[in-house]
Amino acid sequence: MEIQRLEKMSKQVRLKPDYVWKNLHRLLCSEELWILAYEKQKSNVGTPTSAMTLDDTVQGMSLERIRNTILLFKKGAWKPQIDKKVQILKPRTKEIRIIEMQDEMDKLAQGVVLLILQALYEPIFRKYNYGIRPGMGTHEALQYIERNFQSIHTVLESDIKTCYPVVHHSILIQILKRRISDKKFLDVIQKMLKAGLWGIKTNKLLTLDGTLPGSIVSPMIANIYLHEMDLFIESWYKKNIIPLIKKRKKDLLFSTSINVKSKVKNLEKSHNFNVKENRTLKLKILEMLTVTPKNITPRLIYVRYADNFILGTSLDTHNVVKLKDDLTKFLKNKLALTLNEKKSKIVNISKESCFFLGYNIKIDTSKKLFLIKPNNKSPYLKKITGHFVKLEIPIQNIINKLSQKSLCTRTGKPLSMGRLTPYDDQDIVRYGSGLLRSLLNFYAPSVSTAHKHRIRYIVKFSLLHTFAHKYKSTVKRMHLKFGPDITVEYESTDKKDIVTSKYVKLDKVNPAIMWKIGSQFKNI
Repeated sequence: MEIQRLEKMSKQVRLKPDYVWKNLHRLLCSEELWILAYEKQKSNVGTPTSAMTLDDTVQGMSLERIRNTILLFKKGAWKPQIDKKVQILKPRTKEIRIIEMQDEMDKLAQGVVLLILQALYEPIFRKYNYGIRPGMGTHEALQYIERNFQSIHTVLESDIKTCYPVVHHSILIQILKRRISDKKFLDVIQKMLKAGLWGIKTNKLLTLDGTLPGSIVSPMIANIYLHEMDLFIESWYKKNIIPLIKKRKKDLLFSTSINVKSKVKNLEKSHNFNVKENRTLKLKILEMLTVTPKNITPRLIYVRYADNFILGTSLDTHNVVKLKDDLTKFLKNKLALTLNEKKSKIVNISKESCFFLGYNIKIDTSKKLFLIKPNNKSPYLKKITGHFVKLEIPIQNIINKLSQKSLCTRTGKPLSMGRLTPYDDQDIVRYGSGLLRSLLNFYAPSVSTAHKHRIRYIVKFSLLHTFAHKYKSTVKRMHLKFGPDITVEYESTDKKDIVTSKYVKLDKVNPAIMWKIGSQFKNI
């Protein structure tokens, strides 16, 4: 019943985006939604169990615990608890990041709040917001870029400096109040926001701003907060770009060139074809600037993934600088956020690439040939014009990451993973296969096959070096022993003590490219 109500709410939000919702705390006390939240989270726990036969075997969860927690919510006595504090190092930096490991019931409560917030906000989130949303991810964001960045040259790439730790609670609550008029529900969100801000040195609860790192509901809260930035980009476009489009459409040069081109077409269709007049009109067109509706219309393509975003535009550089300055002022004055100046830069991607979501993005301006294969005729090459987006693999960045895992040197020379020598052969191969599979699946949209082969080469020969280290032998002998696919045979015993022989080998990962825009063109 309550699940159907969430679906109706989601449909109504699409029809009435400005509707203010009440009585959400009643949904928060629904046992049906708590079970649904548990079903969504338990996939990472172990063996599935029926929702109506929930027992104590899965992380101490039971219907009785859920009902007791719901009773606390009804009384207004629920308070989140902190279970563990863990310090980890950020990758490639010496900064310490604090992760709060929360109680299981607190995670479940966050899951219920997440279901309600998704029903209210997912329908109004913009299509260019791909950050941690259902059915959206990095590949969908990159696909949107590849399809819409055609003829884009100037790009502003940036991110927001320490977004999650500096989300201002009072500003966030004001944003939520525009669509939610339920004090009890908002109080629960405030308790969740302040739950994990615990001082490591002082050993006291700190009342600071920010969202809890590792929290289930934190990405949704950040998306709601940064949705204001998405709306600002839209309003900036309407205020600064739309008038420019109308002005350029009325430009005399544009209207004149269109009139001349139409005269040429009418002359060529007429019976009284005059070669001299036709040639004169065509020369007149060539003397003008080449103007078409597509390239005179200023374009602004915006993509955001969490707190990282990229803006591609056909505007002049000074207009992009103006947009950046206006965005910086808006973030500072309205959301108490700041742009990361170290990572913010304006790039001409027809000359140099920009880095976004693990890819180097560049516009390919080189000449292209397309192989035409007509029926019953000899194939021939046809020149193709146009600027296509290239998604390139940042191979040096990947080599640096692999070197941190001791697979290779900084120059890409494979090394032995000494820490794996105590493990069984099949476990070593599984580790290499998992690493290779994750990298090649992530970079599947790229057509940089040479870089993919190099990644496979490093992983494969790092495994061979590891085996040579383990057995005090040579790489050549290990290659002869395990074969080109590094196949390991081992014996496995099942529950009935039956011994069977099994094989494990390095995966031949060859993921299909999910989309092929411009991939059929070969550079000259």
